[in-house]
Amino acid sequence: MSRRWHISFFISGDEFAPSKLNIPFTESNDPGDIAKTGRFKGKPRPYGSAWYVTPEHLNPSESFAHLLEVFESRLDDLRLVGATDWHISVNREYYAQCNESFSREDLEMILRLECGFDYSAFTITEEEEQKIDQEDEGRNKED
Repeated sequence: MSRRWHISFFISGDEFAPSKLNIPFTESNDPGDIAKTGRFKGKPRPYGSAWYVTPEHLNPSESFAHLLEVFESRLDDLRLVGATDWHISVNREYYAQCNESFSREDLEMILRLECGFDYSAFTITEEEEQKIDQEDEGRNKED
């Protein structure tokens, strides 16, 4: 898959303590951790949060299935350690035109995660698209 897709799972809650879970989050913060960036930079965070990014070689359907595999059986665990909100975030980079469709199976996987869904599309230049395509071709040849 092209790196033009970035799919992640974001979890938060006032009392959410991701450190109590054995999940390989990309980034996580417990309430009270000192923020390194953002509006609370240098201050204790008033809430907990975690971010999990799907492997970049997965296409969107595979990414949804991956999130389902990692998180569906852990939804109760998330609640037990204070999570109150979670959602899938899809960021798509494109040049010239961006038409997307998600299958019924994709939508059913998202529903099984009991979460919201954010989708953002960002334009890139033709040169940026060509560079990404070349990098993807190089990675595919290595695989």
